[in-house]
Amino acid sequence: MSTNIPPISVQLYTLRDACQEDFDGVLTQLAEAGYAGVEPFSLFGKSPDEFCRQVQDLGMQVSSSHFPWTNRTENLNEVVETIQALGLTRAPGGFAPDDFKDRASLEQTIATTAELADALKPHGLTLFLHNHYWEYDLIDGRPAYHYLQDAVPEVEFEIDSYWAANFGRCNPAAEITRVNRRVPLIHVKDGPLIKGLSHVAVGDGKMDIPALFAAADPDTLEWAVVELDQCDTDMMTAVTRSYNYLTSNNLAHGNAIQAAAVVAIGREAEALTRYPGGLGHQRLRELMAQREGQREGVTVDPEHLIITNGSMQAVTLTAQALMENKGDTVLVEEYSYPGTLSAYRGIGLEMVGIKLDEGGMRIDHMAAELARLESEGRRPKFIYAISTYQNPTGFIMPRARRLEMIELAARYDIPIVEDNCYADVHYEGEIEPALFALDDNPKHIYLGSLSKILAPGFRLGYIYARPPMLEKMLAHRHDAGSNYLASAIAAEFYKDGIGAHAAVTNPVLKIKRDLTVNGLANHLDDICVWSNPAGGLFVWVRMPDDVDRPKLWQLAQDNGVAYLPGVAFHYANRNKPYLRLAFGHLTEDQIVQGIPVLARCIREARTSNEARTFHSLFEEED
Repeated sequence: MSTNIPPISVQLYTLRDACQEDFDGVLTQLAEAGYAGVEPFSLFGKSPDEFCRQVQDLGMQVSSSHFPWTNRTENLNEVVETIQALGLTRAPGGFAPDDFKDRASLEQTIATTAELADALKPHGLTLFLHNHYWEYDLIDGRPAYHYLQDAVPEVEFEIDSYWAANFGRCNPAAEITRVNRRVPLIHVKDGPLIKGLSHVAVGDGKMDIPALFAAADPDTLEWAVVELDQCDTDMMTAVTRSYNYLTSNNLAHGNAIQAAAVVAIGREAEALTRYPGGLGHQRLRELMAQREGQREGVTVDPEHLIITNGSMQAVTLTAQALMENKGDTVLVEEYSYPGTLSAYRGIGLEMVGIKLDEGGMRIDHMAAELARLESEGRRPKFIYAISTYQNPTGFIMPRARRLEMIELAARYDIPIVEDNCYADVHYEGEIEPALFALDDNPKHIYLGSLSKILAPGFRLGYIYARPPMLEKMLAHRHDAGSNYLASAIAAEFYKDGIGAHAAVTNPVLKIKRDLTVNGLANHLDDICVWSNPAGGLFVWVRMPDDVDRPKLWQLAQDNGVAYLPGVAFHYANRNKPYLRLAFGHLTEDQIVQGIPVLARCIREARTSNEARTFHSLFEEED
């Protein structure tokens, strides 16, 4: 059973009109959308070598070809020459409705198929057949295609899933299962399953797409080929949406987690009978050390990593290890993650908020607050900072400011607790090194999480701490270790590293980020300002002061839109005119439809119609 989505190609027949007008532009758009390959039905006047070179120059491959098509031996030489020149080992074939209309025509089709397969074999080519719906019409109570599949076992199949559904009369997943060791290609389509009606973007119709890949054999399936014969919307938009759906977390991600769970349980069943120990699952620690080391360019010792039950345990455990008494002081960003703020309040820490700007914590304000607290005999026990894609603002602290912060903390001999859970969610530009990569101070503590790149339900985080801080963390751990099963599944899921997974999911998230900020620009540009983060999962919005915040909250609830108000992020619970939008878990349609609704709610909640008096998120902020 396949549990992952293979590389994704597109049948160029889908974009036939656009290809005739601007073939080069179509290929470029497909590469930018993320497609790994194309399946031609024509070479558009190019030689096979020219066609391949142009595709490869854009970082794609020719996954397979429907040109030249064969259902007879007369054009065999053309087929062999072209397919080999394209660098392929499979030649395409298929038949017309009359070839499956009755028993006699079926027998002739079977004979022709066997003849074609035999003729291609000396040339090192395998025949693969692409179906339409008529192959699944019944002959003597059985789908006609079944007779052919059984009679010619050397033939492979590109199952066209939509046509295999035969407008709801067949189960395409079952058809794939039937010959899954002979299905290297699946044509992925979607639509209403009603004859005569247009196709839609994959994921928007009635097809059970995940079932197709669950039915396939993972060792055989090589490509998922998107094809839409006709569509009532812009075809390139539908093709892009199809790719985004196939690479979304809910599809590929969920299937891969299921597979990892099966392997992990089988391999580590005996270990589940024991407590995991204070550091946690060894292989997961090794993988997280590798993850941080590769991204940050430093050596990370897995023996200095502690796997925790979620990032909040890491936050709380670190604070408990560093504080001495209730009422101890900690420096935090003025606006920060609500979970951390709640945890610190719960264990009795007194928070001092440091003002923010577009570069994160303002070092001038931090220096002033440290001097004030020092004069009062209240040196903070530590500084908590989200320096990369800060929550809620999404901003990233520049390298120069990071070095200033490290120097200031060292001057006062204060540990830094760095929460870097969003660093892998990166869209564009240069990513700054983590604070710990710039600072060899053993008091520096680093927190990570798998929630943003794997799944929040796993409840897995980690602490990286050098001795003697490592021992202080372990001394305050009283739960006998983190969830070993969840850790084992995560380790199996990421056995080949995290980078490949992020390379698939981040482009999808970037599209959602773009839709969010573009929607705000279209509907709120005259009264609001907002962040445009280069990574992370949030957009921070500043509204006019005259927005009635309780009224806005109620209007949003009544109209089915959701946000988190600024008060949830303020260290002192001050209700300032901000809100945070989280786009990662939403569909593109939800974002496009939701932003105008939220904009109407904001306008309705205003108590005046005065023009905006601010031009940045933090300008004139008290």
